[in-house]
Amino acid sequence: MRRTIKWTIRICVLLLSIDSFVWIIGWLGRWKWIRGIAVTYPVASSLLHGPMFPILCLGVALVAVYGKDYLKLPNVRAKYTNSITIPVLKKITVKMVVDTQEQNPGWDTQDVEWWWFIEVRLANDSETAITVENIEAKGRVGGNRWIRKLLPFTRRTVKMKHIKDISNFVSSPHEGQPKYEGLPGLFKNIKGIPLEKGVGHNGWICFSLTATQRELADHPSIDVWVIDALDGKHQLIYKKDDKNWDRSFTITEN
Repeated sequence: MRRTIKWTIRICVLLLSIDSFVWIIGWLGRWKWIRGIAVTYPVASSLLHGPMFPILCLGVALVAVYGKDYLKLPNVRAKYTNSITIPVLKKITVKMVVDTQEQNPGWDTQDVEWWWFIEVRLANDSETAITVENIEAKGRVGGNRWIRKLLPFTRRTVKMKHIKDISNFVSSPHEGQPKYEGLPGLFKNIKGIPLEKGVGHNGWICFSLTATQRELADHPSIDVWVIDALDGKHQLIYKKDDKNWDRSFTITEN
């Protein structure tokens, strides 16, 4: 959506440039071609001579003038390279464990507290630098799998709390890592540091949430925002790096 808005603004700015007017008039055979179109197509004639044409021109001018500031807004892009959810063990009861193992009725509909870890690679894709002071997220779960593709807002919204310090979590041994190692925290690395254009930052971010096992098993989604020093919210425009997705390890609390 944001990309569409940006291209609309760029087109409006281009239409108002002198070079564009000269090129359009020269290519269209000056005004004779336009008049011929107006005679042939009554709809075009009513548009050119009616009240909508000056309103349309005014709209293009307003978009071009005020849209330049919109194009300068920070644009943080990200790639999710991994995602792992683990239950908060100290909140798990013996009954929950037994119900899950034996799959007793309702075993996957009980509310459970989780840690949701995401490995992120991000960079600022605009000329305007921002200083990150916090990270927020919102999760969406449940919903009919056919309807939610068209209407994602029909899913249940889950509150998520950002865990700023993840130094007590470690990743288990896997390929390229022979022993348990701490997670490189993204927030710790970028807090208070200006995000400059094209400079990449890697690391893990963690959120706590409450959801059922069924909800987390049914393709949950997450939206993440970085909060700047003036409390401005900038949503991560992200895509998943499925090619390098690694599910050969887990994360545990040290």
